Amino acid sequence: MKKFHLYSIILGVGFLVFLIWKIGAAVLWQELVTLGWGLVPMIIMNGLGKFFHALGWRYCLIEPYRTLPLSQVVSIRMAGFAINQLTPTATVGGYVTMGTLLSMGRQELNAHEAATSAIIGKLSHTLAQLLFVVFGSVVIIYAMDLPAAVWTAMVTGSIILGVGVFAFLVVQKYGKLGAVIRWLVAHKFEGKGIKRLSYHITEIDNHMKLFYEKYPMDMTISVFSRTLLLFLKH
Repeated sequence: MKKFHLYSIILGVGFLVFLIWKIGAAVLWQELVTLGWGLVPMIIMNGLGKFFHALGWRYCLIEPYRTLPLSQVVSIRMAGFAINQLTPTATVGGYVTMGTLLSMGRQELNAHEAATSAIIGKLSHTLAQLLFVVFGSVVIIYAMDLPAAVWTAMVTGSIILGVGVFAFLVVQKYGKLGAVIRWLVAHKFEGKGIKRLSYHITEIDNHMKLFYEKYPMDMTISVFSRTLLLFLKH
């Protein structure tokens, strides 16, 4: 185990002990007694949710990550979830962590493939959330007598968000994520930083194009499974 991992575990245990001391062990125990056995199905459902999220993300992985054991994919997904809960990074930190963990431990894997898998997985999650929000908005508009201004704002916001997300899907599918950077390089706006960035983002674009060409239905399966999970949880 690397020293960083060991120190992280020690720090995490320290935070846990501090929280228990700060809140009070007696208070926590009383809350557990109040919840009773009803806490068990909540934990199980939450665990199943994380499992199916990891399963949906597995459909977003590119070669050779698709051969990774499901247990390892679940572990990496849980690590990303923990980072999202601990840090104010709006889920970005979790996916960066997931990409980093994917590229560690096996020499034949590289950062470009890991970053590609993390970016595709993030889009899948966002699309699932968008579909869930759109369906919820339709139900609310149909079931409640809302003022015209309110439902107009809801519909407009959903459309704008949807257009943005699907535009990003098109950008991924056709490998245009680094189009602006490549244009700068082609027009002599050069520099070591820009050329290095152009190389890395072009590699990611190539991997993305290959994913959508080789697995045309996997994004749909991933989004559907995650959307279904959101409906079951709510």
